[in-house]
Amino acid sequence: MRYLLVVGFACDVFRREPRARIFVGDRLVDEFSIPHAPSSWWPAREEFLKKKSHILQPCPWSDIDNLWMKNHPPLKFYELQCDDEITNLTLRIDIHNHDSNHSNGYMTRSTLIRLEACVLFPLHAGLLRRLEKIRVIGRMSENYAWYRAQKNQIFDIVLNGMRWQGANGRNIANSPSACLSAQSIGGGGAWVCELEKKYGMLLPRLARACRLYFNYPLISNLFDKYQQHAHQRDSD
Repeated sequence: MRYLLVVGFACDVFRREPRARIFVGDRLVDEFSIPHAPSSWWPAREEFLKKKSHILQPCPWSDIDNLWMKNHPPLKFYELQCDDEITNLTLRIDIHNHDSNHSNGYMTRSTLIRLEACVLFPLHAGLLRRLEKIRVIGRMSENYAWYRAQKNQIFDIVLNGMRWQGANGRNIANSPSACLSAQSIGGGGAWVCELEKKYGMLLPRLARACRLYFNYPLISNLFDKYQQHAHQRDSD
């Protein structure tokens, strides 16, 4: 099956750009320097929520989706071909980053990185539409809270299944009080996600595998961006 991997970093560079190496299984997919690109998504989100007249005032999820689409970090697209015989796979993003003014036990500045986007989904429009119909049915059921749960995101793997393994021994995973994509991380290490075959697709491990959820508008937007990118590349 073909998959589309979409990766995007926000990065505050102190002196030197960090280096990223993306591995799918044992295969090196890409190696590149991460440019200076301060986050605009989280500040825009906080400003949007401040403008609400009351903290309990509801807002459509489509407003949040549109806000992210306008403020996402620079994105990289990778088309992957995975054999159907593969039942598990490791996605790993190694980071080489030792840029700081550490001296005599003190440090006040360093290069900080956020993995604000890491999405992996089948490159199959028909399959995505079928999954969307299943998701819509789930919205009308008594299990809606499970479908909306962050831990049941099947494609947005930075929200589900991914963890940071720091070279200094610091490990970070998603929790109810802390979203991994909001964490500014200094130093070297790796973002790691274990993928398993479920429903015929490679997915992160799910808390409730029978109750899947994904953000169809966001996935459709990334699918369209990839197709536009592919058409531009073919015309060069």
